Amino acid sequence: MIIILTSADKIIPKNKNKGSSASDETSAAITGNNNPVVESRRNSIKREVAEGHKIQSSSPEVPPGKLRAPNARFAETPEAFAEVITRRADDLKAANKIKDDKLFYQEVLKIFKEEMELGDTAPKLNFEETHPNARASYSDTDNTLYVYMNNFPQNDRAKGVAILAHELKHFLQFKEELLTSEPTDALDRLINAKAKNLMRQHPQLSEEQAQGIVQQWYMDNGDYKEHIFDILLNEGWTRNEINDKFGAKVQEYLKNEEHYIDKDESLSIDKILKSYEDQITEQEAYDAGDAAGSAFNKNILGIDEQVRTRETQNVKHIRKIY
Repeated sequence: MIIILTSADKIIPKNKNKGSSASDETSAAITGNNNPVVESRRNSIKREVAEGHKIQSSSPEVPPGKLRAPNARFAETPEAFAEVITRRADDLKAANKIKDDKLFYQEVLKIFKEEMELGDTAPKLNFEETHPNARASYSDTDNTLYVYMNNFPQNDRAKGVAILAHELKHFLQFKEELLTSEPTDALDRLINAKAKNLMRQHPQLSEEQAQGIVQQWYMDNGDYKEHIFDILLNEGWTRNEINDKFGAKVQEYLKNEEHYIDKDESLSIDKILKSYEDQITEQEAYDAGDAAGSAFNKNILGIDEQVRTRETQNVKHIRKIY
């Protein structure tokens, strides 16, 4: 557990990135920061969230048979991830000629962002030179995909694309959590779930203390961070209902948040990361990533070989890292 010290010298656990391994633009009419209508709506939502009021979605109705929060073009399934690779094969072949890996992965994320129609809600991509054991991670507290170059696949771009897609799936899961029923309820459920996991990891914390810590992960100067409002204000997605098909899936995500097992804890349980990889959020991310990586092998590199990124399949690799 990473810790930070407050000015009062209290030890506060810091939120861990999800999906650690080991361990274009939206219309100004929707999210433009200079649009007075949008700013008014943003400020209104902030006030209502702060005051605990219910907020009704102004998103358009979705035609029968279409998905709800996932847009109709991108269904957020492994097949949809693979189809992005197939549909944008020419662009990805051109991108693969880029020698610099960082520039290449930036271009891959740009293509996914365009195909998913994420606009300003898309996570940033940040490269870190070293990490003791992680390949990549997604942080929902700053909406950033982190790639750790010392552990990221070298000379294997299909696997690199797979890991990037894995972390992007974690962003989509977070987006679904925020878009299930009214924002106030969604934020409360997310904070409560993560607070329960924090209390599980640190039994000395009271429920009030744990909720206060988790709330601060998502706030700056007493206000929720901008990326949260960017998601809530994106009218391209219709909000899920807590008891509909997609809301039921979100309930599974939240139950996972309550008992989320990171890689360090998983190794203490089973020695091979099985407890970590068997979690629903991680299963979905591995399936999405492997589908994208396998499609990259086939359609971009001309290699008929499936990509598998689960580390339980390589025990020697796990032992070497840990």
